[in-house]
Amino acid sequence: MDIQSVSLSLFVILLLVFKSFQDCRVVNDEYSVTNYLCNSIQDLEKQGNPYALNVTISSGKVPLSWLSLKPSVSVTLSENEGFTEEVLGYIKDLSDLWDRRLELTTVTEKTFGNLPLKSIRIDHGRIINIEAGSFSRMLDLTEVYIVDNDLRSVSKGVFNYLNIETLALSNNKIRLLEDGAFANMKNLKHLYLDGNLITNFQSNLLMNYKNQLETLHIQSNSIRLIDRNTFKGFINLRVLNLSNNRIDMILNYSFEELLNLESLALANNFLRDLNAEIFPLNPFPYLSKFNIGNNRFSHLTTETLEKVKNVKYISIAGNPWQCPCLNLILMWTGEYNITHVCDAPKTALFKIQFNLPADTTSETKPYNERRGNNFEPLQQQKDS
Repeated sequence: MDIQSVSLSLFVILLLVFKSFQDCRVVNDEYSVTNYLCNSIQDLEKQGNPYALNVTISSGKVPLSWLSLKPSVSVTLSENEGFTEEVLGYIKDLSDLWDRRLELTTVTEKTFGNLPLKSIRIDHGRIINIEAGSFSRMLDLTEVYIVDNDLRSVSKGVFNYLNIETLALSNNKIRLLEDGAFANMKNLKHLYLDGNLITNFQSNLLMNYKNQLETLHIQSNSIRLIDRNTFKGFINLRVLNLSNNRIDMILNYSFEELLNLESLALANNFLRDLNAEIFPLNPFPYLSKFNIGNNRFSHLTTETLEKVKNVKYISIAGNPWQCPCLNLILMWTGEYNITHVCDAPKTALFKIQFNLPADTTSETKPYNERRGNNFEPLQQQKDS
C-alpha cells in the first residue's frame, strides 16, 4: 500500500463490551500491510491520521488475529478524499450505525448514504436483502464484497450503472439472479458468485457488457448444464472456475469464444465426456491451467487433448480412467511437457503441481478467502 496516498480504510469490528481507550498505534499485520489501530472514534478524532494508513477501530485491545474477527464491515474512502472533519463524521456515523444494528439484515440507500467510498466489505454478517438504489449515490464505488452473509437473491437495480470493477457475493444463499442483475456495469472485471445455491447462469439474461469480464468464479453452486449461451460474449475472460457444481453435460460450442482463457477449472462435477466441439476451433492459445479432477471420465479423445495442448498444468486425478486412455494421456503430457498429477496423495499432488502454498490467500482473489486457489483440492461430490 502506498502510504503517501490519501485513501483511508476503516475497519469497524463489532464487539459488545466497550473497554478503556488507548492511544492509536501503527502496526504491520500478517500481510505486511501497515495499519493505524485505534480503540475508539475519540482516539482517532484526538490524534487524526497523519500517516494516511489503514485505520482499524475496535473497543479494547486489538488481538493479532483481528483480521479474522466477525462480523465486520470495512470501507475505503475514495482517493480524492482527505482526512477532514466531514470524513471523520462519516466514519463516526458509520461506526455508530453498525454498533447499534448488530442484527442488520437489509442494506438500503440510508445504510451508506452518500459516503465518498471506493470500497465496501461486509463479512460474516446477516445481510438477507440489498434494496435497489442502495449504492446509487456512491459514484466512486469500485469494489463491493458482501461475503459470508445470508443474501438470497440479486435484484435488478442494485448494481446497475455503477462503476464497480470487482463484485464479490461469495458464500451466501443466493438462488435467484434476476434478469439484468449485472446489466450496464461497464467496468465489471471480476465477478465472484461461488458458494451459493445457483442452478442456472445465463449471461445473455444477466449482463450486456460481457466483453469486460476477466474473472468469473461460480464454483460450489448447483449448476448442472453449460450451453452455448452460458458464456457467450466473454471474449476477454481469463479465469473461469466451475468446480464443485453438479455439471453432467457441457454442450458443443460452450467455450468457443473463450480465446483468452488462462485457467479453466471443472473439478468435482459429474462429467463423463468432453467433446472436442465444446472448445474453440483452434487450441486455446493462452490456457495454462486445466483441472478436470474428480469427475467420471474414463477416456478423452485425441481431438479433445489437441484443443488443450498448450496447458502447463493439468489435473486428472480422481477419475476412473481406462488403462489405454490413461497411457495415452501420460504420453501426451510428456510430449507437450505438461505437468500432471495421477498417482500420489491428492493434497500433496495439487500443491506440487501448481506450486502453491498450503494456505493460499490473496487480495487478487477476495471472493472467498477459504477457497482462494482455483485448483485447491475439493471433496468428491456424492450422488444424491
